[in-house]
Order: sequence, then C-alpha cells, then structure tokens
Amino acid sequence: MNFRQLEYFSAVAEAKSISLAARNLHVAQPPISRQLALLEDELGVCLFLRTNKGVELTEAGRSLYQQSPDNRTCAREGNQHQCERHEENTDNARRRIRLRVQFIRPGGG
Repeated sequence: MNFRQLEYFSAVAEAKSISLAARNLHVAQPPISRQLALLEDELGVCLFLRTNKGVELTEAGRSLYQQSPDNRTCAREGNQHQCERHEENTDNARRRIRLRVQFIRPGGG
C-alpha cells in the first residue's frame, strides 16, 4: 500500500465515482482504476461495489477509509516514527478486513 493508492482510494470514496475522482485529481481514469485494483489485490478484499451510478464502499472499504486520513498525513509529512505506528495500524486493519470478509463471505469460501 502506498500514498498514491490511498490518495486515489480516498478520492474515489469521497466522489463515489472513479471518473469524478479522476477529474478532481487531474489524472486519467485508467491509472486510478489500476491502483485501486492493485490495492484490492494486496488487501485481498473488494473495497468498492461498482454500479451503473458510480461506486459505493464495501464494509472493508469503509474500514480502510476510516483509517486512511492518518495514513495520508503520515505519507505527506514523512514522519518516520509516526509512519511506523500507522504501518502497524494498517497491518492490523488488513487483518481485521481479511477476517471480517472471511467471516461474512457467503458459501463458507
């Protein structure tokens, strides 16, 4: 997980649209979609439900979004001690996200 992925994730979550987030960030849409896919692959969860009206956060996405402001601040400020603490929190969040998703996954998969 890196700053760019968190920035794009937060922008999409707030805009509820990948294309609107892309316009707001002055970035093309494909790089945002790619970074979101990489983030979802890394975490092993789906962060957004894609609809014809945009996107909505999943439970895992809401959990990550609640922690993302601290992580974005850490990346911008470059405070090593603070970043280590946030990395630990992010690792804990990943575990919680994975456990929660495994628990609610239909069909016991």
